[in-house]
Amino acid sequence: MINKNETFEILTLIKDFYEQFEITQNRIDSWHLVIKNCDFETLKKNLLLYCRENIFPPKVADLIKEKPKILDRLNGIPNVEETRRYLESLNRKGEYTEEQLQSIEQSKAQIRKILGIG
Repeated sequence: MINKNETFEILTLIKDFYEQFEITQNRIDSWHLVIKNCDFETLKKNLLLYCRENIFPPKVADLIKEKPKILDRLNGIPNVEETRRYLESLNRKGEYTEEQLQSIEQSKAQIRKILGIG
């Protein structure tokens, strides 16, 4: 939760970076209505990131929107142990039709070939 003093602090930072930005009581009240349930440190961090890339002052939505998360593709790839556990989980029979089992075996063979483990 942000109080009005913190709202004013955010607007003051904007004014420091963008000289044409005007701070009025109406602007403080309006921004506070929108950002009062936000986290101050997140808003401040988003403002600093915004200022590095933009020549015009931010709109309130520029600071409260979530930034897209960067995909960590390297850690998204399973290691050998995770792959073995996955393959073992595919060995559990009983719930699958014959067609599904055949498809699973084909997939497992492809995975083994790619990993060079079978």
